[in-house]
Amino acid sequence: MNKSLQLTALVLFLSIQMMAQPLFPCFQFEDIPANTQLGPSSGNSPGDVLFSQAGIQVSIHEIQYADGSTGFGNAVIYDASSGWLDGQFLFMGNNSLQFDLSQADGALNQVCFDFYDGGGVENFAVNGSSVAVVQDFSEIANLTFPGVTVEVDFSASGALQEGTVCITGNIESLLVGGQEFGIDNVCADAVLACAIDNLQAEIVSCDDAGNYNIEVNFDWLSPLTVIANFDILVEGQQAAFITQADLPYLLEGVQPATDALEFTLTVCQNDNPDCCRSVILQKQCPSGGCMEFEGLAGPSYGSTTGTPPGVEVYNESNIGLRLVPFQSLFWTTTYGDLVVLNENNNPEMTAASGQYLKFESINAVFDLTGYPDPVDSVVVDFYYNGGPVNLAANGSNILIQNALAPGLYAIAPGITLRVVFDASSANEGQLIFNGNVQSLLIGGGGDFRIDNLCVNPVAEPCSMDNMVVELGPCNNDGTFSATIDFDYQGTADSFILAGSGVLGTFAYADLPITVGQVPVNNSGIYSYYATDQGGSLCWVGDTLQALPCTGCAFEGVSVDYLGLADNGQNAIMLNLELVGPTLTDFFSVYFDGQLYERFSWNDVPVRLLVPCNATDFPQEITVCEGEDHCCVSLPLIYLEPCAEPCSITNIELQPGPCNPNNVFDVKLDFDYQNTSDTFELWLNGNATGRFFAYAGLPVSIGPFVAPTNELEFTIVDADHPDCRGSATLPAYDCSTPCVGLDSVSYYLTNCNDAGNYFIVIDQLIPNPPNLAFQFYVSVDGVSMGSYSNANLPIELGPFAGNGATHSVEIYTQNTTNCAYAFSTGPVYCNGACPLESASLVSQAQCDGLGYYRAEIRVEGASVGDLLTITSAISNFSMTGIYNGDFMVVEMPQSYQNYDELTICLPLSSTNAACCVEVAFDYPLPAL
Repeated sequence: MNKSLQLTALVLFLSIQMMAQPLFPCFQFEDIPANTQLGPSSGNSPGDVLFSQAGIQVSIHEIQYADGSTGFGNAVIYDASSGWLDGQFLFMGNNSLQFDLSQADGALNQVCFDFYDGGGVENFAVNGSSVAVVQDFSEIANLTFPGVTVEVDFSASGALQEGTVCITGNIESLLVGGQEFGIDNVCADAVLACAIDNLQAEIVSCDDAGNYNIEVNFDWLSPLTVIANFDILVEGQQAAFITQADLPYLLEGVQPATDALEFTLTVCQNDNPDCCRSVILQKQCPSGGCMEFEGLAGPSYGSTTGTPPGVEVYNESNIGLRLVPFQSLFWTTTYGDLVVLNENNNPEMTAASGQYLKFESINAVFDLTGYPDPVDSVVVDFYYNGGPVNLAANGSNILIQNALAPGLYAIAPGITLRVVFDASSANEGQLIFNGNVQSLLIGGGGDFRIDNLCVNPVAEPCSMDNMVVELGPCNNDGTFSATIDFDYQGTADSFILAGSGVLGTFAYADLPITVGQVPVNNSGIYSYYATDQGGSLCWVGDTLQALPCTGCAFEGVSVDYLGLADNGQNAIMLNLELVGPTLTDFFSVYFDGQLYERFSWNDVPVRLLVPCNATDFPQEITVCEGEDHCCVSLPLIYLEPCAEPCSITNIELQPGPCNPNNVFDVKLDFDYQNTSDTFELWLNGNATGRFFAYAGLPVSIGPFVAPTNELEFTIVDADHPDCRGSATLPAYDCSTPCVGLDSVSYYLTNCNDAGNYFIVIDQLIPNPPNLAFQFYVSVDGVSMGSYSNANLPIELGPFAGNGATHSVEIYTQNTTNCAYAFSTGPVYCNGACPLESASLVSQAQCDGLGYYRAEIRVEGASVGDLLTITSAISNFSMTGIYNGDFMVVEMPQSYQNYDELTICLPLSSTNAACCVEVAFDYPLPAL
């Protein structure tokens, strides 16, 4: 019997055996011969139906891994000798089973099954939801799936790897999978008397008049062919009549008939008034929740710190965070580090508050399935300064961009992403995800940072500002045009524009707006203002002084008032246009008859600082062609009083307590007036390059190591270097002899020909106060001598590259209680490579799209090792993380049905070539 006939007979046998079961079936796998394999070894492809019973079809599918890749191995029927489950059971090996209940012969509302979790990741999905990838199968009880509730019970076995799962509700499909995962006794059951279950009602918005908009959803556990009608009641009064197809339903403009602070919402089956469910709602408008990362304790997470991929490392506002490898456009993956930055030390991202995240070749996955409210949108602040990025939602394929570009992207069914850069920054903006977001993947391989991941953020208040009015040329009839533009956010779609020569409604999308013809008036004052049509008190205006028509060689003289400059003077913008021949190549500007400056005609527009006015009369600006030809004047009637000059006074310095290493900080505070936003700290007459916000005062400066000499602190305003103040901290001593270190900067050299390497120490942190500072070094308890700061960098060694680690101690005094210690990682040189051999786990398979997939076992590799795989045939390479048993390789087909791979640990880990090779055949896809 050939293979295809054998498979057909097997499927027929399974179908006959399964169809002999009762109407409400149990899949117990007792009638299938033990050791039967289902999957590639039996000729199955993903999606093939294996067997069916009572209208329930069971098909085999791929497994999804935490990094987004997939696998397709064999499932095996195990007999009772393992002792794991009840008699024979089905054991999955890197695959999934899907149970399709949509055509079941009966009214089913519950499916239960026994399981055994042997390790690796598991897959779970209900009713077509995104596939949940979990490390511990008990995690599924904490996840949300559409239309059902999930319970996990371990009471029967008392062991956390073996239990029972029950899914209750309107079940159309169930997917279960795993790397080493057994299931048994998959049983379906009948409906309840009242099929309404899991009623959920959420107030999504409200207004000051007491109108509430409520999103209502619930599960209907009757047979799927029955579409029922329902009544929604609020405080006993009917509010809506809906069908099942209307769910989820938005109930708008509800005014509960009660003065209490809570009210009751009820859903009843229309033709069965005894079948009702109710919930109590509080009269509270919702507010969004934000993930601000302030609770992250470590400086980084990922490969450097040994954080396993796929494991939740943080949870805030009911949002979980786990890490997975970063993926390039060339199918390669890298598991780098997620670095935790602080706005004080890394002020580049102005939208950051406190701690924020930087991606270094790694992806972060945010799990929103535990968020208590329906998710309509998620907004994330970002800073981007180059490099590729990864973005995805709800388990969809990753959107990979070599450069983050603004625009609107459909990244998952029902989910859109808008990338918006701030108008005032080329590096900062927001990622705006709209839709029912359940998970987000965000990562980067360059300089990509995020903060403030906010779910259902409070709507931006309407704001309109920075109006700019530019006058067009003067016409022969004495009229001219005007172009108006301004910034806006949180507005409606249109606005009303009123002013000189215009009154009408315009769309924001049409900005800038050109209006006219505007008639010249005698006052030279032209005012414009725009009002949002969204009903809010939101408007913006600007007044321009101008002489559009002068009769000179220049026309369109205008003055725009910019407000007070940093030095306290009024700033204005002067504009004009040369429209006729002139005898001079410059024009002159006068204030109250006093020459201010001469400018080239090409200099316009020019920003001018108006001298402060010591009189009670308005100042006047005059513009002349050349020195004094064809002069025109305008009164400056909108100037503000000149401000007082910048000042920094009353500087206070307070040293803090010393730690055991005699390290302390100094609290700095002072008074300031008419400054910019930030100041620079100078120490002992030298600029430190450290900037601080005045709004953040008082600030802590340090670290300092006692005893110290006198320390002079000077505060210099960032925009006004002449605005400064100083104070001196006297010599400070913690009364302890030890001067400690916070950290050490070091690196390992490459291996030399003798198979040795060196440890190079290039900096002590904090940097010692002088070059003569003495310290002592030992390695593995053996003294390496004494050094001064002037000796840095110093080279220790040589050390044999045999995989040994070394403990390095640095003493600021010749005593162990003043030591800073660190350990170096293993280094392999000249054949000390831990990799022994590589082999194929199972036959490689082609996907029909030009790639083949293989599982490679690497003897000597450890869990979490980053391996580089290079094809000797196609010269293609990729990187991957070893899971302890094998790693999945995806390579372009050579169309020679074989490949030769070289698998290496990276040079950055071993400082020498550490590689093994494997060659194998694979079947070409059918043409």
